[in-house]
Amino acid sequence: MREVEKQCEKCNETYRYRLSGFTEYVYNNENLCPKCNEEFVEDRIEDCLVEAHNLYVKHLLPQHNSDIYEWVNAMHDLQKLMMIRKTRRDYPDKYYHKQYGKEAER
Repeated sequence: MREVEKQCEKCNETYRYRLSGFTEYVYNNENLCPKCNEEFVEDRIEDCLVEAHNLYVKHLLPQHNSDIYEWVNAMHDLQKLMMIRKTRRDYPDKYYHKQYGKEAER
């Protein structure tokens, strides 16, 4: 595999990506650096969560009294996980991030 330098469309940072023998890109969106691609994917996941919630409450009849309550709690847990990812990435000096390998001193 060889590495190629490219400039991110979103943040204009220069980054390197690897080409395999079949010229497949390491990142799904080849025009974004790893950080911006991660943000792009996180935003897509959040949009999918909203769409899933809307489909659930509009088109599925509850089978039990607590169905909607449990669904909403589960959705909030998923939203919290996405928020935690963004917080760790954007504030690695305050929150644990595996890229840096240690928890910040508080």
